[in-house]
Amino acid sequence: MAQKNTGVRTQHEDYTEMLSQWQKCRDVFAGTEELREHTTEYLPALTDEPTAAYQARLNRTVLYNATYRTIQGMIGMVFRRPPVAECPINTSSMLEDITLTGIPLTAFAQDIAEECMVVGRVGLYVNYPITSDAMTIADAQAMNVRPYMSIIRAEQIINWRQRRVNNRYALSMAVIKEEHLIPIDEFEDKEVTRYRVLDLDENDIYRVRIFEVNEDNRQSSTDVELERFYPMMNGKQMNYIPLYIIGSDNVTPDIDTPMMIDIVDTNIAHYQAYSDLAHGCHWSGIPTMTITGHEMKPNETLHVGAGKALVFPNPAAKATMVEVGTSGFSALDSLLNRLEMHMVSLGSRMLESHKVQAESAQTAMIYRAGEQSILASLAQSISTGITIALKTFAEWAGDDSTNVRFDLNREFFAQPVTPEMLNALVSAWQAGGISAEARFAYLKRSEFYQPHEEFQDEENLIKDGIPKQVTQPAIVTKIQKMPDGSMQATRSA
Repeated sequence: MAQKNTGVRTQHEDYTEMLSQWQKCRDVFAGTEELREHTTEYLPALTDEPTAAYQARLNRTVLYNATYRTIQGMIGMVFRRPPVAECPINTSSMLEDITLTGIPLTAFAQDIAEECMVVGRVGLYVNYPITSDAMTIADAQAMNVRPYMSIIRAEQIINWRQRRVNNRYALSMAVIKEEHLIPIDEFEDKEVTRYRVLDLDENDIYRVRIFEVNEDNRQSSTDVELERFYPMMNGKQMNYIPLYIIGSDNVTPDIDTPMMIDIVDTNIAHYQAYSDLAHGCHWSGIPTMTITGHEMKPNETLHVGAGKALVFPNPAAKATMVEVGTSGFSALDSLLNRLEMHMVSLGSRMLESHKVQAESAQTAMIYRAGEQSILASLAQSISTGITIALKTFAEWAGDDSTNVRFDLNREFFAQPVTPEMLNALVSAWQAGGISAEARFAYLKRSEFYQPHEEFQDEENLIKDGIPKQVTQPAIVTKIQKMPDGSMQATRSA
């Protein structure tokens, strides 16, 4: 049977395979309410469980969101120090609103880092408002028309192709799924799905086309091209697509497995095990009386509670309370603890259950090595992607992009300078083994100085802090022999 032609909606096979993984990661990251919305997808119903009973069990189940805590902790480590952005003055003036929606570059980079950690993929799109071909850079600056960046989520990039362009393997086509709002009246908008196709045409010139799918024909849907244009950079056509796809450890369209997927799967298992424990505790926490040897009379009711006594004529009648012993849920408790520790070992060092007694500095460094390598790779990937995008941004703003650079922090844990290291550092400097600049740079990396402090500022402070030499008048002491034979000393300046 021939596959139905879906036109612009055609999905890349790697996209189709990974979509469910991305959705799972996002749902767990979002927390308890999101998992409850998906009901049996994450919390299967018990055999013959009534709908009302399942809903009550679902409402008692909460997610111990180690995934969220781990990601937020890692973002905190990456942005423990402010990122470094170097670019020309004109471009720098735009970094406080990199998106034209009021978001500064640092916050923008944090959003990119979160996307990379949650699903392992994000698109960084550099664009420029459509203007007249006759508009000059001066005209654009006067009208505040300038480039901007936007984040494209992994689920939006439904298809892509790569090929060799100008002797390098590059992105030659990408299809972005967008939700577009069309005003119905002054109070309400209608949401329609559109597809933005970025590609290189037959002459390797960057082109943008906007499509909408016509669903009116029930037999077959057709793609309707709404718009087509060729973006210009400083009056010239472009020979590359300004969409940069950042993964967990690279800047290519190739899809990476989400870096948090193991923690996500373990988190879901913990969610289900907690549901079993909460369900059992709920029913065992409500004492249930069992009566044997007593026959109920018609319309007879028995009361259980303080102030009520039950008397049975039948001496064989017995009343007992059904309850679960203290060891009734030990297996579930053990499973939950094991899953929590498993999440710790997978990277979640922020969990409360993780306690290390008498951990030496060297042991801690070894223990964190794997986590740091993942973060370092991620930070490098994001730094590279934003740098490339920022170069395009600067060129579109009319600046020289040669020295444009964006760099995220890769020293995730503070390493205070020990007295022994400080002595060795100063001794090496005094002996001429290292420069004063090298000494300052090491101390700054070790957070002995604040990030904003610079070498020359410190040198000036040192000079200002040296006590001034006060010139004292010379004191002359003269000893004379007095008439009575005694000696007398006199002092004069």
